[in-house]
Amino acid sequence: MLKSLSIKNFTLIDSVSLKFDKGLNIIIGETGAGKSIIVDALLLALGERASSDLIRSGENKAIIEASFSIPDGSPIFKLISNNELDIHNNELITRRELSVKGNSRCFINDTPVQVSVLKEFGDLLVDFHGQHDHQILLRSENHLSVLDSICNFDSLSAKFSLGYSNQLQLLKTIRELYESQKDSSQKITIYQYELEEINKVNPQTDEETSLELELKILENSEILFSLSASLSQILSNDDSSILHQIVSARKNLEQLNTIDDSFSQYLEEFRTSEISLNEIAKFIQNYHYNINFDADRAEQIRERLSVLRGLRKKYLSYDNIFERREFLESQLSLIENFDKEISSLKDQIASSQIELGIIAREISTIRQNSSNIFAQNIIEKLKDLSIENADFNVLFKHQNNSANTSLSEVSCSIDDIPYKCFTNGIDNIEFLISTNPGESPKPLVDVASGGEISRVMLAIKSISASNANTPVLIFDEIDTGISGKVARRVGLSMKNLSQKHQIISITHLAQIASLADRIISVNKSQTVDLTYISALELSGDERNIEIAKLISGEDVTESTLQTIQELSKL
Repeated sequence: MLKSLSIKNFTLIDSVSLKFDKGLNIIIGETGAGKSIIVDALLLALGERASSDLIRSGENKAIIEASFSIPDGSPIFKLISNNELDIHNNELITRRELSVKGNSRCFINDTPVQVSVLKEFGDLLVDFHGQHDHQILLRSENHLSVLDSICNFDSLSAKFSLGYSNQLQLLKTIRELYESQKDSSQKITIYQYELEEINKVNPQTDEETSLELELKILENSEILFSLSASLSQILSNDDSSILHQIVSARKNLEQLNTIDDSFSQYLEEFRTSEISLNEIAKFIQNYHYNINFDADRAEQIRERLSVLRGLRKKYLSYDNIFERREFLESQLSLIENFDKEISSLKDQIASSQIELGIIAREISTIRQNSSNIFAQNIIEKLKDLSIENADFNVLFKHQNNSANTSLSEVSCSIDDIPYKCFTNGIDNIEFLISTNPGESPKPLVDVASGGEISRVMLAIKSISASNANTPVLIFDEIDTGISGKVARRVGLSMKNLSQKHQIISITHLAQIASLADRIISVNKSQTVDLTYISALELSGDERNIEIAKLISGEDVTESTLQTIQELSKL
């Protein structure tokens, strides 16, 4: 639950520190006193959007800090662990700092966090219902999320979402294939021409490098012939050659070694050198004899290299030629097998539609079963809120998808009937209500008055809250359009709801305020230059007097005070 809220330099607030209790916490004050600013500050400390315009005039920074007590087993602890945050004595403190420079800093238990992380915590800690939520409830597109809040199909929903994404990708792929097929006749001509151009040259891996080396040798064959002949002469071709001299020297070493074996090491090294020189001489002699003076071959190589370099220039690198050829072959293969590919994808889509249909049916069945219980609970809750003869239904609508030939929408098949799929299933729903006997239920927007829609919203919140782990519920003027005994019923309903959830509510009605476990009064005061909003907890006679003012204004009588005391009794 929310334990305390500290606000500094926020809009018209200089400094306010408030404590909250379990149960029903009511905020009262005159119209325009700034009650909603207290709630706005709390929501800001829970990750809602902020602006430097919210900083009190003349100040550089606004700070809002909220302290929560987290019960054991709360899903908040998993979020704390996921974000590697510390928590002591189950106390969670969120803080938001706004700077006139436009910066916003967020903290959880004094650890800096991103505003998105703060918002995650806020969504688990608080369920806020403001005045604009009435309009949200009147729009049928929002009704499914309300019903889903009491359904239990998380694993099915995850499976459906995965299947939906897979089919979406299959549809994208088949549409791309159809688009490719449209201009395939033009592409196939271009691709075939380009592939034939490459295949006509038929380049081989590393061919350009090996040909350049061969041409270099052919172009220098005369030099190679002359040099190799001279080197062969020096090494081995007459009595003055190196090898002849080496043989003579080796024989002398052998004689020396017979007399003094200290020459043995050098004799072995000499023999090794003699073997190496013999190998070199043989290689050079063989190389010399095999030198080719083939001018025709050199010209062939030049022509081949010219063609290869032309391709290299066109494709920017030699390797790119082979990559392009592989691409052209794959594209031509794909074009030639369009029908086969499209047929395969259609089979996969049909299979996906059947699988999605199985899951969608299960989800829809759970929703319909839950909707019956939900509708009955709403009717009973509305009776408690003085709408005695209400009839409430949940209308299910499904969109047949047999006319879909564009392959643009995900669909599923149930009993061989195609249905349009949405990201959360096949169901569209709308809440229908009748508040008078003898009238058939109609859409909320056509039937409910302001006071009735407030009570429908409270009924829905009461039911959905019992299925949620959100510890704090905030109502900003849930009492719109009601008064008298209806207001009393609404107050009692909120009091009952506060047994399971901490309730923070803004109200103008004594029938509701009198039931509070804690009353906070908000006031606005002015000096010559500045406007201040203050807030303080009321108790005892002061509490009763301020609640009485909701009935009689500033002139509080003993009779009004007695009325408040009676209203405070359950």
